[in-house]
This record gives sequence, C-alpha cells and structure tokens, in this order.
Amino acid sequence: MARRESQGLQITLIVFVILTIMLLVTTIVFWNRAKALTADNGSLQTANAEAQAAATTALDGLGKLKVWLGHTAQTSVEDIEAQYNRDMATYAKSAPEVQRTYKDVPVLLFSAVQARNKTILDLREQLRQAQEAFDKTKSELEAAAGDARQVQAAKEAELLALRQEFDAYRNQLNQQKDEQAAAVDKTRKDLADLQAKADKQLQEAQRSLKNTQQVLTQRDTQIKELTETTFEVPDGKVTWVNPRSNLVYINLGSADGLRNQVTFAVYGTDVNNLAKEEKKGSVEVTRVVNDHLSEARIVAETGKDPIVPGDVVYTPLWNANSAMRFALAGAMDINDDGKDDREVVRRLITMNHGKIDAEDKDGDVSGAVTRNTRYIVMGGAPEVGEKSDASAASRQAAWSKIVNEARANGVEEISVQQLLDYIGYDGEKRVVPLGTEARAESRNSASNRNSSAVNMLPDAADRE
Repeated sequence: MARRESQGLQITLIVFVILTIMLLVTTIVFWNRAKALTADNGSLQTANAEAQAAATTALDGLGKLKVWLGHTAQTSVEDIEAQYNRDMATYAKSAPEVQRTYKDVPVLLFSAVQARNKTILDLREQLRQAQEAFDKTKSELEAAAGDARQVQAAKEAELLALRQEFDAYRNQLNQQKDEQAAAVDKTRKDLADLQAKADKQLQEAQRSLKNTQQVLTQRDTQIKELTETTFEVPDGKVTWVNPRSNLVYINLGSADGLRNQVTFAVYGTDVNNLAKEEKKGSVEVTRVVNDHLSEARIVAETGKDPIVPGDVVYTPLWNANSAMRFALAGAMDINDDGKDDREVVRRLITMNHGKIDAEDKDGDVSGAVTRNTRYIVMGGAPEVGEKSDASAASRQAAWSKIVNEARANGVEEISVQQLLDYIGYDGEKRVVPLGTEARAESRNSASNRNSSAVNMLPDAADRE
C-alpha cells in the first residue's frame, strides 16, 4: 500500500515537472513573440509618421501648385481639370498633344502673335505703297481732267465767237439775202464741223476718264485681295482606313445630306488654311452607312504622305447645311483636247449636291448671280478680234456681264483646275463613271467591292 502511494507521488511529481517545463517553454516562446511584435509595432509607427510627413509635404506642394495655376488651395482637381480642358480648347486647339501644357502654350501663342504682327506690318506696308500709287494716279487723272476742261472752255469760247459771227452774217443776210446765201451755208457747215470736233474731243476725254477709273477699280480689287485672306473650313474627317481594301470611312452620313459619288479632297490633321495647303489625296463616297458614317474609296493618294485616321476632308461642291451655289463663265476644257467640257463641270457640280445660279451660254446669260453665290468658275474668255462675227461679240458680252455681276456681288473667283483639285477629280483615274452614261457593269463592280468591305467595317469604338 505504501509502495503504491510512493509510485503515485512519483508520477505526480513527474507530471508536475513536465507541466512546469512546458509552461516555461511556452512563456519563453510568447515572450519572444511579444518582443518581436513590439519591435514591428515601433517600425510601423516610424513608417506611419514618415508617410504622414510625406503626405503633408505633398498636400502643401499641391496647394502651392493650385495657387500657381490661378486657383485657390481648396479648388478640387476635377474643377482644375475642367478649366485646363477649356483653356486648351480655346488657346491650343491646333497645337500638338505633347505641347498642350501651361508651360508650352504661352510660347506657342507668343510665336503666333509675333507671326501675325509681322504679317500685319507687311500688309500695311503694301497698303501704303498701293495708296501712294493711287494718289499718284489720282493726281494724274485730275491733271488730265483739268486739261480736258480747258479744252472744252476754249471750244465753248470759240463756239460763242462763231455764233456771234453767225449773228452778224444773219444781219447781213437780212440786207443781202440773195447774195450771201452761199456764205451762210458755208458758215453753218463750218459750225457743224467745229461742233463735231469738240464733241469728239469731249468723248476722247470721257473715254480716258473711264479707263482711269477702271485702273483705280482694279487697284482697289488688288488692295482688297492683299488685305483679305480666305480660310476654308473642313467638311468632316477620316475615322478609319483600310489600306488593303483601299477604303476609308468618314464621319458624314445621311443626316448630313451626303450622297454617293461625292468626291472629297483629303488634307492633313494640322492644316490651318485649306486654300493654301497641299492635299494628300482624294476619296469618293461609295456607300452611306448611317446618319454620320459613310464608306469611300481612295481615288488618289501620295505615297510619301498616306491617308490616315484624323485627316480632314473638304469639297467646295457640297455643304452639310445647304447646297453650294456656283456661276460658270467661259470655255472649260478639262482634258486639253480642244473641246468645251462645260457639261462635265455642270454634272460634277449638280451630282455633288451643288446648284448653278447663272452661266453664260450661246451669247446670253441664264440665271442671275446673287450674294448667295459662293464661287464663279472662270473658264477661258471668248476671243474677239477685228474679223469676229456678231455671235463672237455676243459671247464676249455675255461673259463680261456674268463676270461683272460676280465681282459686284463679291463672289470668289476660282479656275476650273482649282475646282477639280478641290474635289479631287481626275478624269484619267476614275474607276466608276458618273452620270447617266455610267455602265451597269461598272456600277455592279463598285457595289461588289462595297459589299465585300462590309465585314471589315470598324465597330463604334474604332469609328470614334
């Protein structure tokens, strides 16, 4: 019995020792873990303090940056971004994307202002020179008019003297009617000759005055051309290009009044004045896809500068808001074959949604030029020589009439070649003929090309 109690005490002691050792080990382990956590907590607190200091410095810098940009420190980033977008749209619309910053825009604007100021100074100098020439011509004209008045006064005095002499002769005729009848007839003839001579000199003086006035009118026109610049506005832009299929898509469609076979000239994205820029190529509308999307084929393209998305398109024949109005004058030979191609020019204009207000035809003018007429297409003027017949003279008169009406209404003059260049027309390179003479197989071929390209139409995101 005592032995069993001794064994129980030993077992209890062993268990107690084991538990004590386990408790000691656990205590050591937890103490080391607590020590490590305490060290980590200190590191985190140090990092947090450094992060808060960096955030405070960044907020201070952001506040200063807002003030430097012309805002208050409390202005939100969204408001600053909105103001930035408005500023860039107003002052840096034509600048490259990389230069649309508050650092580069003032430099660009200053350069543009300097260039504009130089242009203005040059134009003022040209205007001054033209004014000097005008004053000189005016002085010469006034001197010529003074001489004409002196001649007229002398002739009037001479005529008065002759009339007085005639009265004397008439008194003598009352006394010697039969004897002096021949002398009176001679005096009347001399008087008529002198009157005709005076009238002729007066007509020559008036003709000289009219010619001088025409010279002044031409100089006024030249001054106006020097002081005015025409800026053409693009009609739309290229949104997608498929070089393999020779197709492009433009952001014009049925809602804009666009129709098939309208031809556009293509210019780069950074052009400022289409009237002075060189075109990159031309495209012809083959299919109107939807309200603001149409498919077109590339008619012509320069290899060194291919057509890319973002390029702008323009034609003077078509306008999204209303039909462009034209006047036609003179002979129009577009392929140098010696024949008048007026009908081809007329068909190009009407096919592209344009309207013809007036034209000279068979020695007469049909229609009328108004202030709404946008362009007058200048062909070759009819030639009138000494041996010309009456029909040639009537054609010359009709040509002069329509040109004078256009100039009186301020209508812009363009040549036939300028019109063809604007719309990108080239009769040697057209694949699908235009007008009623177009063959059915050519139209079917063009239709097949259009349908084959439907599967390659870009989705909405790509078109945008």
